[in-house]
Amino acid sequence: MKRVPFLIVMIVWAVVCVGPLIWMVANAFRGSNEIFLQAVGAPEWARRSNFSDAWQQGDLGRALLISLLVSLASTLVCGVCSALAGFALSRGRLPLTNVLFTFLLLGLMIPTFSTLIPVLTQFQQAGLTDSPLGLILVYAGFSVSLGVFLFKNAFDQVPKEYLEAASIDGASVPWILWRIALPAVKPTIATFAILTFLSAYNDFVFALVLIAGEDSRTLPLALLQFSGRFGTRYDLVFAALTIGAIPALATYLFLRAQIQRGVAMGGRVA
Repeated sequence: MKRVPFLIVMIVWAVVCVGPLIWMVANAFRGSNEIFLQAVGAPEWARRSNFSDAWQQGDLGRALLISLLVSLASTLVCGVCSALAGFALSRGRLPLTNVLFTFLLLGLMIPTFSTLIPVLTQFQQAGLTDSPLGLILVYAGFSVSLGVFLFKNAFDQVPKEYLEAASIDGASVPWILWRIALPAVKPTIATFAILTFLSAYNDFVFALVLIAGEDSRTLPLALLQFSGRFGTRYDLVFAALTIGAIPALATYLFLRAQIQRGVAMGGRVA
């Protein structure tokens, strides 16, 4: 009986978290007028054509591919840079290490939207607007501070005896990083990957500012195609949102074991 209040709270929390997802999927099988007149209702499975209509009218195939490529590339670029910088700050004998680490952490304090105009101006001069490469650089750059913070703290938890033993045996620094340090911080890698991937995948503001052509638009920009001058196709919007949520859910399901392991270990390394 002592667990009943806890279970009730967890059930309510689960409903709060999963409820919007179920509501989105249900409305993806309803008509636009029905959604407008009654926001909550049972799905009509006969309206499976909403998904095909949304896929064709919004050109979701191209937009989804671009979003995935941009998100994966920015996560990879930022992950490599953050891991190298975090390892250097944690185990390297650099002068003014704390000053460098603090300087990198200042990026977490800068409001992202305050940099829109400077980024747009510089990217226009460099010819990086209306290009997925520009988005990759932006997303990777804004995630470096968080990545360095996570990796530096994770590498600090790796016993230095392991690294010293490998160094005495003649192992090079890249070998130590690849074979000892990174395998020991897999939960941190998973946490960083999902945070960076979802941040880039869900971004709308920078994509709206930097992307003008239809050939380079990401999935959030493709959703604008369903809002016109005379109304919004809510049925197609919910169908497109359902399609777009699949990669995000798949990413979390793929990395959930490492994330749960990291939470259970309380910041310790494997």
